[in-house]
Amino acid sequence: MAALTKDRVYTFRTYTEKIDAANAVLKSNNLDLPVVFNSVLDQIILTGHIPIKSREEIEAEIFIDNLQNDLTSRLQKMTAGDSISESEMRERFGA
Repeated sequence: MAALTKDRVYTFRTYTEKIDAANAVLKSNNLDLPVVFNSVLDQIILTGHIPIKSREEIEAEIFIDNLQNDLTSRLQKMTAGDSISESEMRERFGA
């Protein structure tokens, strides 16, 4: 396969806050926006799919992960005996 030459410059409008936040993450991983953008383009070309999730999908995954972690933590506490009896619960919360 012949070597590709980066011969095109694209300009697009976005939000300064988003670019600054993304660049901070990229910098901490020793990357920059053009490298990541070209990697995304490669993934699209090679797989025929867009490898990006919507904000709603990501937020839902984060919510589910947090919920699972919280439930696991509470279950571990209950299993370890860190819980109250039914009568104590009724006394505290009524019923």
